Amino acid sequence: MPTGIGDISATSFLTLYCHAIETRSDNPILSDPESVEIATELNKTLSLSGNALDRILVSGTLDKRLVVHIAIRAKKYDDYVRDFLLRFPVATDILRGCTSLPPFS
Repeated sequence: MPTGIGDISATSFLTLYCHAIETRSDNPILSDPESVEIATELNKTLSLSGNALDRILVSGTLDKRLVVHIAIRAKKYDDYVRDFLLRFPVATDILRGCTSLPPFS
């Protein structure tokens, strides 16, 4: 576990790695190339960790059911946010940690 990151914050790595694994799958539910880039960089640090979850994340061996669940959830949030912003174009997207959408301009 990287220094200064608590257990609760570190759980966000699980979501990130699920996005990266799903993005690299043959028929992805969502496309989140930034998660792949970030996971690749995190692997350099997490591979040195003695933490069991860190080792699982680096190995990419998360349960496929969990990966698909997280991807479907993110896709649904993407749909909600996209729909909301189409209806209210001056709104602000505050769910950045929940979606895989690129920033809106």
